[in-house]
Amino acid sequence: MSPPEITLRIIPEFDCLARSRTSALFVCEIAASAAASSGTRRLVVAVDRSSSMTGGPLVVAKRTVRALVDALRNDDEIALVTFDGHAEVLIPPTRLDPLNRARLGGAIDAISAGRGTALADAIHTAVRVAADAPESTVTRAVVVTDGEPSGGEHDPHRIGRGVASHAQRIAVSPIAIGEVANRAFLRTEAQAG
Repeated sequence: MSPPEITLRIIPEFDCLARSRTSALFVCEIAASAAASSGTRRLVVAVDRSSSMTGGPLVVAKRTVRALVDALRNDDEIALVTFDGHAEVLIPPTRLDPLNRARLGGAIDAISAGRGTALADAIHTAVRVAADAPESTVTRAVVVTDGEPSGGEHDPHRIGRGVASHAQRIAVSPIAIGEVANRAFLRTEAQAG
């Protein structure tokens, strides 16, 4: 039996919420299969805060994360991972309620640019946090990034092999930020997970 599905859908460009010269913010929908709708869902969001995300890209990344949070229902779980030269679990898996939504909003607002891009570390950290959920929990890891690793593993196929070991339970969905996002790298990661 296959696990219940959570589907992440990016609404087409004409429904764009915010646009700059180099990026656009789209409406995101998170939908669950009937089996997933009745159980706990865990979304782990990893946000790139590297120096290449300074300014507009980080603003768009934060808006994207807020849209993902807004799409979740109360009682779903969310975890927030940030990464620059290393990945850090900023908010461990937390059940959403009005108080935790406010706390999460504050944490998102406080994200600032750092140095380096340990993308492999971020993907593996997000997948590990998602995999730590009980078997009955439907999980997804979302990586919001410009997709340019500057530290750690750079080979998307090697990174993908680490993700593939969890592919039965966890889908990895990259969200590319900016026109210069390394879409080929991110596509490889999405196909692995």
